[in-house]
Amino acid sequence: MKRPTTIEEFLEGFERSLRLPGRHKQRVLDEARDHLIEARDRGIAAGLDPRAAEIAAIEAFGDPAVVASRFDPGLLARLPGELDRFDRWRGAHPTAGAAVGLAPMAMVMAVGWSPVLALTFLPVWASSVWIGRQLTDRHEVGYRHRLWCWKREHPAAYLIAPHAGAFLGAGAYLVLESLAGTPHPNAWMLLMLPLFPLGWLLNAPKAYQPLISP
Repeated sequence: MKRPTTIEEFLEGFERSLRLPGRHKQRVLDEARDHLIEARDRGIAAGLDPRAAEIAAIEAFGDPAVVASRFDPGLLARLPGELDRFDRWRGAHPTAGAAVGLAPMAMVMAVGWSPVLALTFLPVWASSVWIGRQLTDRHEVGYRHRLWCWKREHPAAYLIAPHAGAFLGAGAYLVLESLAGTPHPNAWMLLMLPLFPLGWLLNAPKAYQPLISP
């Protein structure tokens, strides 16, 4: 990996390696920037030229990934930040986000019950993609914030679209079950139980409070 030679390059690598929720992450980044600038200014005061002083400050600070690892809060504490990261990514990539969200349940259905019945997730995926496409041009950060604002503006569409996917999926299930026979679920199906609350969490609107400029 290329070693950073400017403060901004260091901070970019540091930010990529930090596994912290949004506000905590920004506070750590701000502190790191302040320390680097102070170290650079001390080097300039000691007689180094600005470029050499900046490089010396970066080298004294250490490798960005190693420094970031010291702030790793552990899996449970990191989970909200990872969900927020996924939420922001999903807001910009609704089709892929819908696929990622439904793929675990479809896979469990295919392995534990029947590959044919896994096709019943297609209508749910299609309705999720349609909703996501309505959100791509919004300015709110993150899928759930955008969904909350869109729901307030289009309550009927929000009510109809998810239920339409669910009803079509249920209808497809009845048809495909008759074609596939009557396969019996096994222990694999228990893996779907924790996926339902996770799906609810990832798809539930989250109240959005815009920043108010002074």
